[in-house]
Amino acid sequence: MFIRKIYRRFKEIEYEVMRDKNDNAIVVCNMENIDPVGIHTGDSIVVAPSQTLSDVEYQMLRDVSLKLFEL
Repeated sequence: MFIRKIYRRFKEIEYEVMRDKNDNAIVVCNMENIDPVGIHTGDSIVVAPSQTLSDVEYQMLRDVSLKLFEL
């Protein structure tokens, strides 16, 4: 029961990032699944851009998404 309550508070956020041959990267968009976590993205309602992230959350996730392309 406790795990299920925590699980329900999670959000499923996706960032689409593109990189060119010169290693320049750009965030094309971010998306948020409206359905609960655990529902496959193909079966979920998705909105772009995400609607429930604070600016701090959005910027942090954007920065992490871009850093992943530096690996």
